[in-house]
Amino acid sequence: MSHLITHSRCPRCANLGRDISKDNLGEYSDGHAYCYSCGYHKPGNLKSRIVSSDISETVTSGGLNFPEDYIKYIPREVYLWLNKYKLTHTEINQHKFGWSETRKLFVMPVYSGDELLMWQGRDFSGNPKARKYLTHGPASDILHIIESPLQDNDERDIIVVTEGLLDAIKVGRVYNAMPLWGSHMPLKTIRRLAMRFKRLGIWLDSDKLVEAVKTALRASQFIETFVVHSERDPKDHDINWIQTYVRLGLRYPAAEKEAIDK
Repeated sequence: MSHLITHSRCPRCANLGRDISKDNLGEYSDGHAYCYSCGYHKPGNLKSRIVSSDISETVTSGGLNFPEDYIKYIPREVYLWLNKYKLTHTEINQHKFGWSETRKLFVMPVYSGDELLMWQGRDFSGNPKARKYLTHGPASDILHIIESPLQDNDERDIIVVTEGLLDAIKVGRVYNAMPLWGSHMPLKTIRRLAMRFKRLGIWLDSDKLVEAVKTALRASQFIETFVVHSERDPKDHDINWIQTYVRLGLRYPAAEKEAIDK
């Protein structure tokens, strides 16, 4: 499996008078290089882009299977899609995102150390009949919590759940966050989070407000819960708006909303 070796200056950015820090270009072990700013790509040795034996053993032992041609590499099309949501190359590398060329599948794995726990793929084939997301592994049993280094001390007891991993990564810049890998939140997940946190925020995609409110009311039996709602999905917002929407949601806990509605 290809892995990042170092960062260097991108020749295309340099010609444009950019990349002053000289670290836009990621250079990988198979010889390919990719600029996380302008999308410049230098191909490498395709024969080396194969899942290594140690990763294969990890996948097999967990009963999971990556696509056979999975590599830790992001093609330009996917990178531009990720760039819409302002994900940094540090976040992309930290979460070990990868790609399957034959299936045109963007792969988002979840590890515990070297052990693969699950993965979710996002389809980029353009086939209208293909499922947009494919999830492999016991997603409902995994608390994939992204701990935020920026939250205020009085907000460290908050956990915000979102539908997708990209949403959780963005929210995780400000608050502890966790993806549900969908819009359903099992009761066992609510109980487990209630043992670790004091306040739970439900921030689903913009078209799932009714489901978010129902989930929050159900969860409020175990933990103080609130709903976060915005016209755009969580991953579309920057830090300031994320903080604004969450703090707005905190003003109206689910239990109080239920009493008002009655």
